[in-house]
Amino acid sequence: MRPTTILGTAAALCLATIALSADAQSNPPAPTIAVSSGTITITANGTTHVNSGFPWKVLDSTGTKVKQLSDFSFPTATTATVSGAPATGTLRGGYCQDSGCYTFTASCTATACSITGT
Repeated sequence: MRPTTILGTAAALCLATIALSADAQSNPPAPTIAVSSGTITITANGTTHVNSGFPWKVLDSTGTKVKQLSDFSFPTATTATVSGAPATGTLRGGYCQDSGCYTFTASCTATACSITGT
């Protein structure tokens, strides 16, 4: 075999391995977050579930913790809720899949939350 053919084949195999590894390590879908009348509802997506052991919290706009894990309810493995959330604040929570657990941070208003980080 020619050296260029060997190098080309080796490079193709390396790229394929890297692509497969990247797909295998990507995070599962983040949860969906809904806000209604001061209640935040977090719903896990796909094959994930909410992590009821994570130290969930809600911070107000000044960064003061106003809700903690004991204030949250976990009615199902895929749902978490907290009532009495401030009109503007930050939600921190966690979710898991068989391959591991992940955290998220969401910026919240009186009508919606959007995930801003992990």
